[in-house]
Amino acid sequence: MKPALIYTGGTIGSAGEPLEPLAYIDFQALWQRHVESRLGAPRSWHWIERPVDSTEAAPGNWLGLARLVLDAGANGPVIMLHGTDTLAWSTSALAMLLTLFDSDAVPVGRHSQRVVVTGSQRPLFSDEGIAPGTDAIANLELAYNVISDAGAGVTVAFAGETLPGARVMKVSATDDRAFACPRGWVPVPDLPEAEASALSAQLDLLTPHFGRKIVLPILAAPAEPDLHLGLVDAAIRFAGNRLGAIHLHGFGIGNFPAGSLLAPVLAAAHQAGALIVADSQTPGGAMDPGTYGAGSWLADLGALSAGDMTPAAVDAKLHLTLALGAANSWSRERMEEFFLTPAAGERS
Repeated sequence: MKPALIYTGGTIGSAGEPLEPLAYIDFQALWQRHVESRLGAPRSWHWIERPVDSTEAAPGNWLGLARLVLDAGANGPVIMLHGTDTLAWSTSALAMLLTLFDSDAVPVGRHSQRVVVTGSQRPLFSDEGIAPGTDAIANLELAYNVISDAGAGVTVAFAGETLPGARVMKVSATDDRAFACPRGWVPVPDLPEAEASALSAQLDLLTPHFGRKIVLPILAAPAEPDLHLGLVDAAIRFAGNRLGAIHLHGFGIGNFPAGSLLAPVLAAAHQAGALIVADSQTPGGAMDPGTYGAGSWLADLGALSAGDMTPAAVDAKLHLTLALGAANSWSRERMEEFFLTPAAGERS
């Protein structure tokens, strides 16, 4: 079955010095000249208005990608070409945005077509045609090979592996094997087929609210305690009434420094309505912040444990939670309950 192709930019579609994404029309012309003889013509072409380096992608782009998938996937599977820097965020978000929720936010359906996302560590094209040494062709061939596999959902095809979209992490900036699932695989629950019109209506509901609140990332690092306090306090003050959630990237299984100083600041933000979620910078393993005193204070102030979710999935789920909460006038407690409930294979 021929897939529809979605072009978003990224390294796979970049050229020049320094590398910049090609315009869609230029990328399509090169594809038709050099790639179609290998892989065949796609069922249809789809693209974002301004192809970007994925470094520049933002939560607002995720809704646009979901709409492109619904349009491109009306009659069959979809391959999306995406940059590697934020690929894990986009695939996590797509896995959730292509899940249909009922009025109680319970997952009741899923987009019926397979979505395979791929890209490359080196550009697909050079001035002479296919770039020598590119890893893009192998990734594209893999994507074409797995597009007809049974089952819906969002999958990443890269370096000979197919990985679940809501669980991947980028593990190398240069090696061909750029992605892995160091926190393990989680089965995606079987759900009935969701009508595209229902998913589109859900996106309409989310649009006025999605990405409007800030999900504030705070990274733990060795530093004097008062520096942590100053940086966190300044960031919260900068976000002001746009603050929706605080995402703490701690050490190990959920430890974060300067707890005695940070607790009152974070507690005040939580009392004002912000969600607080703690996860780990460590690629593998799951959260257990109650094990050490250096992490147990987080639960005392109401922080949620990310469990075995990836940092990208945490961000995507927080933005979805905040948007659903605003659209449905949820309390903070209701939003916290939704965040902790598995939706699309993002957590066990």
